[in-house]
Amino acid sequence: MEYYKLTELSILADNKFGVLYEISSILGQSGINIEAIVGYVDSRDKSIANFRLVTTDPDTAMKKLSKMQNIKNIDLIDILVVKMEDKPGELNKLIEKFKKAGIDIETVYLISKTKKYAEVAIKPSNLSVDVVLSLLEKEK
Repeated sequence: MEYYKLTELSILADNKFGVLYEISSILGQSGINIEAIVGYVDSRDKSIANFRLVTTDPDTAMKKLSKMQNIKNIDLIDILVVKMEDKPGELNKLIEKFKKAGIDIETVYLISKTKKYAEVAIKPSNLSVDVVLSLLEKEK
């Protein structure tokens, strides 16, 4: 397994028709590529949409998107990306390492997949990404 750190945009927006269109339009017009995206409606408040985006330029993306009327909040968040073989049981091996080290997970999602490899984004909830990287590197 290989580990590295990326920055994602965590966006809270009004859950209104066209918000994702506006986000993708602003980023596209700014020459910023969306490399990974997860979007969902808050289960407790259906008026709020949550988006997590990995882009080619998170700082500029944040500046551009924060001007949108329907955006409630944007944060830049460090995430851990794990490149692993794409075969049964690999995610479990990773999560077992997290469990043994006492690392709690806030979010996890797939960033990319090929025939041989999968890359998974993880946001730890109780430790910084740098600390988690250090702990995982010691286990190698």
